[in-house]
Amino acid sequence: MESPSDRITAELIFQNLQTKIVGKTLHCFDSIDSTNRRAKQLAGEGAPDGTVVVAEHQTGGRGRLSRSWEAPPHSCILCSIIFRPALQPEDLFRLTMMASIAAVDALRATAEIRAGIKWPNDVYAGEKKICGILTETECGAQAVQYAVVGIGINVNWNLKGYSELGCSATSMSDVCGNDISRVRLFQELLRLLDMRYGNLHDGKGMHREWLQRCMHMEKTVRIVSGRETLEGIARGITEQGHLLLESADGRIHDIMCGDVSLRL
Repeated sequence: MESPSDRITAELIFQNLQTKIVGKTLHCFDSIDSTNRRAKQLAGEGAPDGTVVVAEHQTGGRGRLSRSWEAPPHSCILCSIIFRPALQPEDLFRLTMMASIAAVDALRATAEIRAGIKWPNDVYAGEKKICGILTETECGAQAVQYAVVGIGINVNWNLKGYSELGCSATSMSDVCGNDISRVRLFQELLRLLDMRYGNLHDGKGMHREWLQRCMHMEKTVRIVSGRETLEGIARGITEQGHLLLESADGRIHDIMCGDVSLRL
């Protein structure tokens, strides 16, 4: 049973939350169709930079490529953050980098879980997914109007009891063997996002930190993009978020999107 002190409420989250931008405006829901959808609506209505939407349960959550994201109520962190960054559209991958780095560091700070980033937007603990990130943007002719970064972290969800999901996904409690304070985790995530958002202009620094946490750099991987499958060694990513893959013939492929799997 969930402890009442670990409910995701504005009152609990605001306690000791020392952020400058992220989380200063907070919308909490017990149940909602999608935090990203609600955040985009709020952004269109003029919600301020750093506004956070968080829910205990989503009925229509989704990830990249419109894949569904479902979790039992009160078991995970399901949130979306509105950003109004001073970035050109071609630099927006920095937000996904920022969120991935913050998620990895929050897992380590809260539960000593050593996680890694899997391009382009997943966080893994070992060989299983523990966190997903979805960035959606609204851009004008020359500038970004707003971006919404959705983050879902499996926290106290016994995925070992799910035969299909348990093969590819895990949770913090499964890794640690005990429940984790979702309030503390969420506060740490917001703190780290706030800190890194202040340094968003440092694209090279963000790029370097992302590479340090990436789980498949210099390893042989398989990339599936549409109907095309490529194998090779992951040599890096561009500052715009494209994966650089070296195939067996020595060619470097610049890949904008796709699914990565480590080749066994």
